[in-house]
Amino acid sequence: MRRKQGTWHKRKLSHFAIRAGMVDYFTASEVVGAELYDIYAVDEGDWELVNGDDKYYIDGDGNTYDSEMAYERGRELETMIDNKEEGQDISNWERDIDLLTNYGEVRWVYDYYKITEEGAKILMNESNELVYYNSEIDVYVWGICHYGMSWKLIPTSIPI
Repeated sequence: MRRKQGTWHKRKLSHFAIRAGMVDYFTASEVVGAELYDIYAVDEGDWELVNGDDKYYIDGDGNTYDSEMAYERGRELETMIDNKEEGQDISNWERDIDLLTNYGEVRWVYDYYKITEEGAKILMNESNELVYYNSEIDVYVWGICHYGMSWKLIPTSIPI
């Protein structure tokens, strides 16, 4: 998408966002029409994750991966093991395969915000932000995985 410098979808970015190179949560919330929403008050239907990854994985060196990246790294490590030199220590590779396969951590969602369908499409096309959909009531929500700071100071996963 073509962007005017300092804006995202015609909304002004914070100075922090511009320095960080990522859209801030405040600007994103304005673009997607975010309104605080209590998903637990809804009895109809189920909430399906339609964008993003609600798990992450950490290897032995502290590198963080989403599910897809963890799978790819595991395959890469398996190939490295298959092509190892005789006598080469592969214990770290085996440990990382185990960590990336069996020990995913849940991304905690602290708040849910109802967003417009157009807002959901923007997040799904331009980010890996958590977006859930309930087809029974035709509602999209954005899962927010942080709290406690001004949204103008928190970057999303959306590059500028």
